[in-house]
Amino acid sequence: MANRFDELMEFPSIYTFKIIGKNSGTFKKDVQNLKTEDREWEQTEALSKGDNYISFRLTTVIENSDELEYFYRHISKIRDLHFYV
Repeated sequence: MANRFDELMEFPSIYTFKIIGKNSGTFKKDVQNLKTEDREWEQTEALSKGDNYISFRLTTVIENSDELEYFYRHISKIRDLHFYV
């Protein structure tokens, strides 16, 4: 199924998700659960100045627009999420 991503990007593509949320075990676990075992992931993380928030950058190869939509749908459901791109 074609969607807006097909109009904006070429696939396969290296893609980075930036995810920011409360520095909690729940948030960290939910972010880690995004990383499927069927692909390689690069991950960096950083704490906010007061250690209240943590940001993750997850980079992987996205094969098609359906995969990208799948990950964005799951990211939007993460508990303690504050921002994502």
